[in-house]
Amino acid sequence: MTEKRKRQSTGLERPAKKSAIELQELGPILASTPCISLPREAQFQTYLKEGKLSRSKELLLYSSNHDELDYIMREEEDGHTKHYIGVYDPTTDKLLRVIEVPRRFSVRCSLRRETQESQREGDLQRQRAAQASNMNARNALGLEFGGAKAKKQIKSLTENAITSTEIDGVAPTADAATAALISSIVHSTADMPSQETVQAEIAASRPRPIANLATKNLQEVYTIESLIPASSLISLEINDWIEDPDNIEGSASRFVANRVMKIARSGDTTKVKALRYILHLLQFHNSLPRKRLPYKLPKREELKKLMKAPDSIISDIVRKFSTGNQMPRWNVDYLITHICALALIVDQFDVDIFALHKDLSREPKEICDYFREIGCKIANPTETERQQMRITKAEASDHRIAKLRIPLEFPTIKARGQAKKR
Repeated sequence: MTEKRKRQSTGLERPAKKSAIELQELGPILASTPCISLPREAQFQTYLKEGKLSRSKELLLYSSNHDELDYIMREEEDGHTKHYIGVYDPTTDKLLRVIEVPRRFSVRCSLRRETQESQREGDLQRQRAAQASNMNARNALGLEFGGAKAKKQIKSLTENAITSTEIDGVAPTADAATAALISSIVHSTADMPSQETVQAEIAASRPRPIANLATKNLQEVYTIESLIPASSLISLEINDWIEDPDNIEGSASRFVANRVMKIARSGDTTKVKALRYILHLLQFHNSLPRKRLPYKLPKREELKKLMKAPDSIISDIVRKFSTGNQMPRWNVDYLITHICALALIVDQFDVDIFALHKDLSREPKEICDYFREIGCKIANPTETERQQMRITKAEASDHRIAKLRIPLEFPTIKARGQAKKR
């Protein structure tokens, strides 16, 4: 019977414990004790700690002779400062020796009980993780290569596992830390606005007139009083249109020219005022030098010459739709959505966008988006509408009808940074 031979020692094996070194080999050291009072009876043992990523060694001094506290000294690296110790003889008043201090340390202390508890807790967690890993590995092998009975048993164990969130239908009691955290979260979120409030604030910040969403009458969704300032309603001149509808100069706008004679003859002052104000808004829009946003407003004399409106109406339009002396993107959109809302009042809430896209010099898709912004639906003209507009089927392809219906459907506001769907 052969016997196993023991491996001969070469003297290069790593010892089980960290090797201690004599302090005399290091010479004197300098230690600082920030925020602690180091007792005189503290005795330190020296250890060398090897680095994991390099071959460097860290010198540690450890003391455990205190009843409850552990002290540890770690070396501080300071390549710009050197420290010296001098031996002075007061009898001869001479400096006998100067010794350079090669190492400087900083002392820290810790509660031994907490350190031991954290070590035990860490060991327990590592043990549980190892057990769970081994169990998962065995279950994976059983499900992959085991028989039908073994697979059924493994699935049964998984389905009947008791979770930590609920035991016998009773939720576990939260500890003090968890209860304090939940209480702080509830307290900090108590003043947060609700989702409905946030959506209302977002809707109010959109560049569109305020709609009456509580009404079921289309005539009350957008009213002329909510779209035109009160001072402008008083200053609007419509008598010349009503008294002499055959001699109206409205050819500058296709939308106005196609409707002014019929509406003026009807005597409906509300629609006449809305149409006259649309004309002023179109003149104001077309007077802007559309080079680069934000548009810069023309001088007051030029505006008065281009718009041919009273000073009070020009002032109201500038005050309502501009920011200082400029027209940023939001203000331009706000102006055009007001034109669209007034057009709904004039055309009984079914507007052919063709004339407006010509008057505003914008693409039909842009005008459709402005009508959608105020809650309209966009549709192709029906056969009846095509015959009423007296256009051919080929011409009907360039026309879209914006229809306001209750309930209003506003475009969905996408979250900032949301990726586009392909």
